[in-house]
Amino acid sequence: MNYKLHTNGQWDILGNNIHLKNAYPAINGLPLSPVSVSVENDSVLYRLEKGQIQLNFLKKDDKVEVTCTLCGLRGIHDVELLANALADHAEHVFIQGLGMQGPSGCHPITGRGQSNASSPNPNSDEAQKAPFISHGLISLFNDDGAFFVYARDHRHYINCYQVGVTQNLFAGEAVCFSGGFNLENTAGDTLTLPTLYFAEEENLFPGLQNCAREIAQTMKARTAMPPVFHWCSWYYLYQNLSQELLAEYLKEFQVIENVPFHYIQIDAGYAPHTGDWLLPNHLFPQGLKEAAKSILDAGYHAGIWVAPFIVGD
Repeated sequence: MNYKLHTNGQWDILGNNIHLKNAYPAINGLPLSPVSVSVENDSVLYRLEKGQIQLNFLKKDDKVEVTCTLCGLRGIHDVELLANALADHAEHVFIQGLGMQGPSGCHPITGRGQSNASSPNPNSDEAQKAPFISHGLISLFNDDGAFFVYARDHRHYINCYQVGVTQNLFAGEAVCFSGGFNLENTAGDTLTLPTLYFAEEENLFPGLQNCAREIAQTMKARTAMPPVFHWCSWYYLYQNLSQELLAEYLKEFQVIENVPFHYIQIDAGYAPHTGDWLLPNHLFPQGLKEAAKSILDAGYHAGIWVAPFIVGD
């Protein structure tokens, strides 16, 4: 893993397998238009009409670190340290969801990026064509290895990435990669953003474990106990889970490999009305006691969604 700086201000991150090439910063979604660019051995300085941006590069422990410092800039909503870099040899992507915004998982990159439309339905045709969005970390990978980009410090800014396929006017398709931070107009006289780390591993999962470990250490996460994995019915069925469907899910969970759930949580839909949490309904005619028993008998801990303050007088 190494980096290469170009005299025009573009830069590359070169892994043994996957490369990010021709990266260039952007502010508020637009590429920089600097008055001048100065390139040193380990830094690039972009002088703007008002203010400047400096990127510092460091190769350390088989990783490349890139840190961005803003000086004299105001009204900045977001900064992309690398905008529309070409991702050579990237075939698949692992994305990390942000809360309710979307699930995490692995996807083929081909065919994504032809639409910028935003759809509330993730299964719609437009959503299936939109670029992938990831938060906190992202991995590009193929059969020969995995390439990771992530920040360790997430105390103040949202770290976000985008990857998708672009169709050039006269050339073929290319995979484009962008990544940076949402500042929410906090930029002032001088601001140094969290460092971006670029790393690679032979396999995806060990690399994700390394990223998570480094982020946890920086954020002082509680790591005394191992992670606990949950399955929640809401994200698959909303309020439509039933005792019959629960039995089917539990049966399949037993035969599918690498599904390390500890808790099975029943979400909304088990009560006849909001607030009548203890009364059975047509979906769970035998009540929650039978539902919990089936979960426990399958070897999981049982969880339940309750919203006691959602109901008023």
